[in-house]
Amino acid sequence: MFNGSTRVKISGDKAIEFRRFDKLPPKFRISNLTGEHDAELIVRDGHAEQAMIYLGAGSVATPETLIKSGANWIPARDGLRMHPRMQFKGVVYNLRVLSDRPEDRHYLLSDKLIAQSA
Repeated sequence: MFNGSTRVKISGDKAIEFRRFDKLPPKFRISNLTGEHDAELIVRDGHAEQAMIYLGAGSVATPETLIKSGANWIPARDGLRMHPRMQFKGVVYNLRVLSDRPEDRHYLLSDKLIAQSA
């Protein structure tokens, strides 16, 4: 899960763009490695304070968020060991890619990370 300033690659009416999680509507379309897909926003309000991984530009990720590493999905705490940690408490976000195909269930972040869909 990520804070609201983290940007995800979406399919807009005119072009593909990156948009902040906290600016997404409840349902939208994403663009990922397998194409364009419908998705829905997941919002968790009141996330307990914890050390999160700083991704840059104000974006943070929970340590347990799964990210792509080669052909595998690993926790962000393992894949981003060199990134600084910071305390965060507040709203966190994820998204669910609406597809029956497991290979579609991921999304792209503006910092080049690939995160696994809920």
